[in-house]
Amino acid sequence: MDRPGREEATRRDAAMVAAPVPLALAALFAAYALAFALSGAHLADALSSAAVNVAAAAISGIAATVVIRIVRRSALALRWMLAIHVVGAVAFAFLWYLLVLVGFSIGANWLRGGLVARAFGENALVWQLFQGVTLYALLVLWCERTHYPATGDAKPPAGVLTPADPRAPLLVRRGDEIIAIELADIVQISAASGYAEIVTATRSFLSGRTLSSLAETLPGDFLRVHRSHIVRHGAIVSAEPAGNGRLTLHLSDGDAVTTSREGARLIRALSS
Repeated sequence: MDRPGREEATRRDAAMVAAPVPLALAALFAAYALAFALSGAHLADALSSAAVNVAAAAISGIAATVVIRIVRRSALALRWMLAIHVVGAVAFAFLWYLLVLVGFSIGANWLRGGLVARAFGENALVWQLFQGVTLYALLVLWCERTHYPATGDAKPPAGVLTPADPRAPLLVRRGDEIIAIELADIVQISAASGYAEIVTATRSFLSGRTLSSLAETLPGDFLRVHRSHIVRHGAIVSAEPAGNGRLTLHLSDGDAVTTSREGARLIRALSS
């Protein structure tokens, strides 16, 4: 995909990702306001308390989303990703809790009298931390959903040629247009901010399918040499050590890709 088309697609993707956020925050605000009102608080107090909780959740959520997306785009092993998410969930819960305390400590005369913070009771603290861990888990699922749309993993109808058949080109949608890319023209396919970037010798295209989905349907000439990279075997010009058991692959389009250790073992096993 050319740069203007890619930028337009990125803007559309960002708009689709951001669209549910105001609705989710509004629903959370309504739920908090109702809960505080049912507990006997006056309407003004219920609304202000709900606003404090939602504002704290939004600020914490922004920070958590940045971390989640960085972790998702990294090439870390699954066990390390899980460990980071466990720590992240606890950190998110405590950050939300601390921001709520700060919000409740701001009174009408806080500039003169300062902030007066009062910790939650034991039961309220446990509930707040439970909410934090739950919301963090929902954020992880949301980020996974926005990075990997479910439609990209749909199975083709019976009888339809898939890219596993060497006669079948790879079909990529660009706006209302569908472009057929011959497999022999593909140099590499890389993960790119929720898309798969398909690179040929002369152009690049963005596909909404996941890298894993493409890897399952591509023929054996395509090798997944890294969590974020698939290369065509025939497009590899040379390879050289990159340290730590990895290889740097020099491709026919002049680009270079660094493999994972597992990808390097795959390349070495195929070499004579």
